[in-house]
Amino acid sequence: MKASHLLVALLLFSACDDTPLPLAVDTSDTATPDGDADGDGFVAGLDCDDNDAAAYPSATEVCDEIDNDCDGEVDEGYDLDADGWASCAGDCNDDDPSIRPGVTESCDEIDNNCDGEIDEGLGTLQYPDADSDGFGDDSAPVTACELLDGHIEQGGDCDDSDAATWPGVALLDSTLDCMTDADADGYGDSTPGDGVVVGSDCDDGSDVVWPGAEEVCDGLDNDCDGSAESYLSIGSDFDDAVSSDFSLNGSATQEWDGKDGYIVLTEAAANQSGSMFWSLPLTTATFTATFTVEIGGGSGADGMVFVFLDETDPTVLSGAGSNLGSFGLSGYGVEFDTYFSSSMGDLSSNHIAVTSTDDFTAIVEDSSIPTLHNGGEIAVEVFFDAGDIEVYLNGTLYISTTISGYAITSPMFGFTAATGGLNDAHIVDDFLVESCVL
Repeated sequence: MKASHLLVALLLFSACDDTPLPLAVDTSDTATPDGDADGDGFVAGLDCDDNDAAAYPSATEVCDEIDNDCDGEVDEGYDLDADGWASCAGDCNDDDPSIRPGVTESCDEIDNNCDGEIDEGLGTLQYPDADSDGFGDDSAPVTACELLDGHIEQGGDCDDSDAATWPGVALLDSTLDCMTDADADGYGDSTPGDGVVVGSDCDDGSDVVWPGAEEVCDGLDNDCDGSAESYLSIGSDFDDAVSSDFSLNGSATQEWDGKDGYIVLTEAAANQSGSMFWSLPLTTATFTATFTVEIGGGSGADGMVFVFLDETDPTVLSGAGSNLGSFGLSGYGVEFDTYFSSSMGDLSSNHIAVTSTDDFTAIVEDSSIPTLHNGGEIAVEVFFDAGDIEVYLNGTLYISTTISGYAITSPMFGFTAATGGLNDAHIVDDFLVESCVL
């Protein structure tokens, strides 16, 4: 029916009916639709946040900690170093994944945890020693990560312009008059001239050796008690049958390639876990560990850990998968991981970390390392001194940090590894720990 005919029909109908015609709807009304609380053109149900006009489907994502485009992600594309923190969320260096809120501050003159402070609570207290007498000026202390030129860690000098003035010099003048003190440590040697009282310094050529000095790991009899510290070495190249000093647990086995032996903690098979431990703990706070690791042959997961634990049972072993065979054990470890686990706070699928094995809290991580998965044999060195730890891969330093509150007096050394649904073989060889025993 044409429009003109329809109009005629309506007029005829209205002539027969006194009911008033309805008013036309004004479609030009631009008022906010019902259910669009923030006035961004999208009603609740379509809008992911109907209280924020900056958030609606197809909006341009900006760095503001808001899911602007309603795609379920926040600030995508703005986390340049892929450490889980964008610059607008508090990352003060979005070019370095090791710098972000929440990491442990390292003594490196960098604001590692983005709290606006550098090296807070770290470093050593040191004093200027202008007269080089071995005692610093208490009136001008500084704290720094490295020993500054012209500074020492011993204070107490009341006159730092006079090398003949320092604590204890009066005692030296009165009791050791004319006695030979070649190393200026305040103690005379045992061969003075005629008429001079024999001294008590067992090595008058070293100023770190004198009666009562602290014994340290330097190969010297520091305290003149007749014996220096001793050293212990444990480990094996595994070319011969593994001795009873080692325990192999779970999936761990010893294998040979011709004359070369090595320990396979897991095969490239699903849901395995294995551990190897030196059977006795060592009483030490200082050690150097060297070994090689090789990970590969499978689909790329999960990882292995060099551990030093506050445990005494050399058969301990945790679960498979992301437990890495050591989760829940008491102590610490250096983790070699080839799987990205967001629940564990991993930086990437290829990283090392110093962790607390109690809960796998990462003290520090580094993902700028050589490729672990199918990357061949990698040489590892770990230097440890009462909580200070350095980790080298193939001769390059990747981690240098401090384990705060470290208190293990007799650590048990070993390795653990695990696989999950994805898997790799985890191999360790040429294991050696050298420990100073005071």
